[in-house]
Amino acid sequence: MDRILIEDRILFALITGKDAGHLSRRYGSDFDEAQLEGMRTMILLEAGQDLFDGERICKTLQAVTGAGCCLQPDRRQLLLLMGKMDAGQEQEKALQALDIMRTHYDVSCYAASGGMERPLEEMSSCYQALRKRMEKRFYEPENRILKEDAPAASGNAVYAEAEAIVKAMKQLVRTGSMPELSEQFEQMCETCGQSGRLSPAYIRFLAADLLREICARLPGGNGRLFEKELEQIEAAESFASVREIMKKNITKLEKEVQGNSQVTHREIESVKRYIYENYDKEISVDHLADMVYMAPSYLSHVFKKETGQNLSKFIKTYRMEKAKELLDETHHKIVSISYAVGYPNVSYFCQSFREYYGVSPQRYRDQGKRN
Repeated sequence: MDRILIEDRILFALITGKDAGHLSRRYGSDFDEAQLEGMRTMILLEAGQDLFDGERICKTLQAVTGAGCCLQPDRRQLLLLMGKMDAGQEQEKALQALDIMRTHYDVSCYAASGGMERPLEEMSSCYQALRKRMEKRFYEPENRILKEDAPAASGNAVYAEAEAIVKAMKQLVRTGSMPELSEQFEQMCETCGQSGRLSPAYIRFLAADLLREICARLPGGNGRLFEKELEQIEAAESFASVREIMKKNITKLEKEVQGNSQVTHREIESVKRYIYENYDKEISVDHLADMVYMAPSYLSHVFKKETGQNLSKFIKTYRMEKAKELLDETHHKIVSISYAVGYPNVSYFCQSFREYYGVSPQRYRDQGKRN
């Protein structure tokens, strides 16, 4: 078997944490482990596109940088192994490799480098650390060499905080509370936008979850619009790109909500008119919501926004005013008035009247007669 192919197989086994011993023993006469022990520096290059001619690129990188080995761990990565270097030399070689990729192959890459004391034992952990560091490109797309001094992820508390914000935002989307939604969105960006706190995959998951809620309230949003925007989120290479996609859709929702404000006013007027005409009957929020094709929670929200009163309080207020009117202007019995204003339980009617006016219906009537 070709010596270079043997080396690549053994190196790939080492960086992925697999047992390379059987390969080394199998090709022991052709593979020099002592040479590998001299490889104390690892430089990982990652492109935003597939590198289809990895073998040719590796040869060029080795020739120009003097790397002892070069292999392609996946379609978008190239890995250089070199001798021991200090931090300044590592950066110089990384910059050289980036320049080769840009000038020779017109490919923009990111680079991360690290050192090893015992290559045969540490190669896998070093490679995984560099892969993890590559996630910083999502937050720092302007930095081509990704350094180790980024703040580490702060644990489950950050994930719980982000989930709570998104949950609150979804509720604001349902109720059409746009100023509050924009405020929460900025808080979400502040929480999620700090490098290293949340993984890029989790950021995309949160954005997709919120996007689904937003698109459900846009014309045609449940179909192609959601799929199109979701594709853009999944392809986004930076946090800034995800932020712009979400901001664009929040703006669309804001315009939709503003455009529907006149319709909402008419719906609330319909609800009020129904209450005026049917206050003597049982009135439930669910029934009113069905009547104007709204969710009960959303109707309650927009009703309060439109009138300044809770829906249930509005109904009670109107019934109490009608009860007072009947007590003032008629000689109907208290039980009859109770039924007339929608209270089949007389005791409950009397309790509600006392809570509202401070006196019982009978005392109110007696006071009126004395006056």
